[in-house]
Amino acid sequence: MGGLWRNDDKTKGGKYLVVRRDGTIPVWPWFVLGARDPAAPYALRAYASACAGHDFDTVYVADIRKLGEQFEAYGKEHGHGDPTAPPEVKDNQAVASALATAGTGETRYRLIAETLWHLLEQVEQTATGASLFDNPYGPMKRVQTLARQRVELLMRSAGENATLIPVEGK
Repeated sequence: MGGLWRNDDKTKGGKYLVVRRDGTIPVWPWFVLGARDPAAPYALRAYASACAGHDFDTVYVADIRKLGEQFEAYGKEHGHGDPTAPPEVKDNQAVASALATAGTGETRYRLIAETLWHLLEQVEQTATGASLFDNPYGPMKRVQTLARQRVELLMRSAGENATLIPVEGK
């Protein structure tokens, strides 16, 4: 397999999924470097030099250079891979779906939505009476709170332009 994975219809979106700390997937193009890539240490050094040329923070530049050294040491100790090699493992469909739409502002969280959907169904089935919900510390109240937090996290992770797909029961 030659070229970038993101440009191949069989591996649409690329090899890696980038997720920010807030759970969102960047809408801008991105590229992941790994220490098994024999060219990565050189790329990091070039990036550090470019950062220095743009007067980026000196600690940031030093950290990038140090990371390049760590990548080089890792490659020497563990060996290098082939970044152009075809996929070796089966895709996780939730990740593959997110990758297929990464950078478009549309992200599908099918498996997460499916799990959440079934969790909420179980909460509804388990709730047999209003008295379970009257106690603010009762187990059902806690499950409701957790489910609500998960929904909020999922919606925040999906972003404004995302498509959330509820999946009917199994």
